[in-house]
Amino acid sequence: MFSILKPSTTEMRVMDFLKKSIKLMNKECVKFTRSVAAICCSKPTGVVDENIVRMSKALYNNIKITSVADKCNRPFKLLLHWKLLKDHPEFSYTGTIEDTY
Repeated sequence: MFSILKPSTTEMRVMDFLKKSIKLMNKECVKFTRSVAAICCSKPTGVVDENIVRMSKALYNNIKITSVADKCNRPFKLLLHWKLLKDHPEFSYTGTIEDTY
């Protein structure tokens, strides 16, 4: 009687996988948001939004760049997710640079 209401082990594993994936995406998007906030707080002059994201990728990947034209090599794999979430209140970072790290 109760076995009808209980989800199968496969469904439970899928749910656990989804929960872990969402938790990881959340963690990485928050970390990237902090990188963006650190770049924005440094107030670079003459830098467009596209370059701020590019500089944030370098900061996220711990790559030191000296100019906006430098390559940051590894992409941020969750950039599409971050673009969808960045305006959500949970992901908007309003702290100072000291709070970033």
